Amino acid sequence: MQNIGAGIVKTNTKIRNQCLNTRQVAKLISASIILLLLFVAGCNMPESKDRTKASQTISEEQIQDQMLPQNWMGVYLDIEPEQIINEINMIRTSSGLQALERDEQADLWAQVKAAELVFEFSHDRLDGGDMITAYAGLLPPTYGQGIARGHRDAILLVYEWLELPWQKENIYEESYSNIGCAVLENNNTLYFAVVYLEEPKS
Repeated sequence: MQNIGAGIVKTNTKIRNQCLNTRQVAKLISASIILLLLFVAGCNMPESKDRTKASQTISEEQIQDQMLPQNWMGVYLDIEPEQIINEINMIRTSSGLQALERDEQADLWAQVKAAELVFEFSHDRLDGGDMITAYAGLLPPTYGQGIARGHRDAILLVYEWLELPWQKENIYEESYSNIGCAVLENNNTLYFAVVYLEEPKS
């Protein structure tokens, strides 16, 4: 622009003034167009950074929701827990024992345990505490737990548990009244947790 302008200045004063007036008008028109474009663009721009940050604030409830095992550890399956509970109850009733009632709090306990199995395959909690500390209900008089990982057939797993003396004892325990179960899929591996408990007497 500066090199081109230097060549045009070689004219008489009258023509130069006319050129300057024409340039001034052109600049005014250009400035008006630019201001108009900025105004239109401003209408479509997102809100200020401060307001954007405010809209992205996560509530305490959302944080708690994100901390639920199913929201960060994988996907809980629906069919397999039902298969396991039905098979265990069929084994119990065929032996003259009462069927176990599926318990919502016990299911949540099993969900926590299944999520913890991703990190450590143990009946204890990750902090070394007893398994029952994951149960949010009233402390039951007796309780038990079965765990597994890597199996694909839920029903077959029940019969593999029967081959283990302490798991067989859980399945046939007369004092148990309630049951909970969770199967978590994480990185194409299934983590199983079944929990048994005797409902506290009021």
